Amino acid sequence: MVESGQERLLIGGDALSHVAVSFARPDWRLGSDYDSDRAVATRRRLLDLLAADRTPLVGFHLPYPGRGLVERSGLAYRFVAI
Repeated sequence: MVESGQERLLIGGDALSHVAVSFARPDWRLGSDYDSDRAVATRRRLLDLLAADRTPLVGFHLPYPGRGLVERSGLAYRFVAI
């Protein structure tokens, strides 16, 4: 998390590695997850935080421009580029 005054931005790294899978199915265990239980918990925690606080997210694996917000979508989430 990067903060400046009241502004915040989360640098997602590889925690959210695929825009369709990581957001729509955060409970899926991926082959790239070293510790799959911890990876699922981390994805859920990050997505919950980002959706609740409307904190912007930046990541290398996200669609152009690589920066956006997370919204809840039923039991899943979706990425909205900004």
